[in-house]
Amino acid sequence: MGTSIRLKQSSAWVALLALASAAASSNPSDTDELHTMKVDYADLNVHTLAGAAVLYHRIERAARDVCGPDTDLSRHGQWKSCCRMAITAAVAKVNSPWLTAIHDNKTTGPKLAALRSPLAPES
Repeated sequence: MGTSIRLKQSSAWVALLALASAAASSNPSDTDELHTMKVDYADLNVHTLAGAAVLYHRIERAARDVCGPDTDLSRHGQWKSCCRMAITAAVAKVNSPWLTAIHDNKTTGPKLAALRSPLAPES
């Protein structure tokens, strides 16, 4: 398998990648630098909605860390783009239907009724 993900349950992790140029880096010489972070999910069953939801939150948190602090308002758009690209890449690497559905729900709106909160009013 690829070097950025191992799918064995005992050592499952996903590497989150992001370009420094999209990470709100102020140093133009760092634009080709690649940042990575391991997101472990060996303790989760990503074949369930609950497990995939926990992994998605871990991926979001890692993306924020990899893309750097969002402190410069003039570069906020680049930071958001970095996070979006990193999350999308990580979700694709895991290749879990539930994780993909959660990501699609967050980025393009609800696709599955099962992903709606039980407390949310019906439309």
